[in-house]
Amino acid sequence: MKLHALFRTGIFFAAALMTAGCTAAAVSAETESSETEETVETYECGDYVYSKVISADDETVTAARIERYTGSESELVIPSELDGLDVVLLGDYAFSKSSLLTKVTIPKTVTALGTYTFAECTQIQSYEVEEGNPALESRGGVLYTDGGATLLRYPTGAAPADLVMENGVDRIASAAFTGCRQLETIKLSNTLESIGDSAFAECISLTSIEIPASVTSISDFAFNSCTALTEVKLYDGLKSIGAGAFTSVPITSITLPETLITIGEQAFCNTKLTEVTIPRSVQEIGYTAFGWSYNAAIGELVMDKSFIIRGAAGSAAQTYAIDTENGDGFPFEEIDVEPLDSSSEADGTTTAPEKSTAAPAPIGDGEKQENDHKLVRIVGLSACGVLLILIAAVAIRSGKKKKTDDAEDSGDSDGAEEDASEEKEETADEDDEA
Repeated sequence: MKLHALFRTGIFFAAALMTAGCTAAAVSAETESSETEETVETYECGDYVYSKVISADDETVTAARIERYTGSESELVIPSELDGLDVVLLGDYAFSKSSLLTKVTIPKTVTALGTYTFAECTQIQSYEVEEGNPALESRGGVLYTDGGATLLRYPTGAAPADLVMENGVDRIASAAFTGCRQLETIKLSNTLESIGDSAFAECISLTSIEIPASVTSISDFAFNSCTALTEVKLYDGLKSIGAGAFTSVPITSITLPETLITIGEQAFCNTKLTEVTIPRSVQEIGYTAFGWSYNAAIGELVMDKSFIIRGAAGSAAQTYAIDTENGDGFPFEEIDVEPLDSSSEADGTTTAPEKSTAAPAPIGDGEKQENDHKLVRIVGLSACGVLLILIAAVAIRSGKKKKTDDAEDSGDSDGAEEDASEEKEETADEDDEA
């Protein structure tokens, strides 16, 4: 397991905004650019600092990307041009910490936002989009892209205590709900597939979250520093949990689904967990993912040597538990981690037998499992029937062959006896003549 000096010194993942390593600029809605860390030349125009970008189709055509806003308006209409250049992109931190903003109108020329473009703009009540924008749209003040399939930004200042997300949303983009301090509960879309970086980071009033079975990935820092979050429900279908996804979340228990493959570094660091059962499906567990907490007095991560890791022998769970890079190692309890076979309950969860780590299954999975088992039994019985028929056929064929061989042998024997008898009679006649 690879060492990381950053973690060794106790500087663990911070919450959403300004997190180290999250500095990629967007070239399309929520798409990282291939730019290097080289210094970008910037220009000033009114309340804006911008850089020039070159068209991928024609290097002679340039446009502008807003890097920073220095004004103090509350209802801001972002310009479509700066110094004669079309404004096509909003940089990673272009409007971050603009605490006076209450309403933002995005021009039709802008087709992409950076990861944390409006992070910590806690007073925004509405995002509006100029008519004719080919990539972005506003629905009830909420900013979307991909025809509504991706929720880009929720207006932080307008977030209710209890939110129901509209169905049809497949992806929650990075920092979409970051810092929604009044949000207590949220019902996610039943079509949701992924949750982006820092999507709900620092939602300090969020108390519970149920991740739909449709979700396959939870990205880095997704629920980082949700300090009131005490209940997290995960379901089969989830494959990856990103680095720092649930860091500094006060959960006391977690059921990891049987479909999970990767768990990122510090994914459950600084929680109130004292033990965890890790399914056999998990192939990779990042450094300090479990059993570590941040000690502010010394400014370092410290290991809980009593933290219990349960899992199958030879699994990633055991490797994580006994790895010397995780301090002196954790107590490891070997258990038989097999897939759960149980029926669904009315609330969409299942009751797991003791020591089982299978995640609660959504409504309908129990019936599917039963049908699968019936199918297996039918296929098994059919296979047995076919095998018996084949054995009988072979036996019959062998019997026929044996009878034929016996008949031939019998015929050969009778012929030999006749020849011997004839030869004997001829010899007797010759003796009489003599």
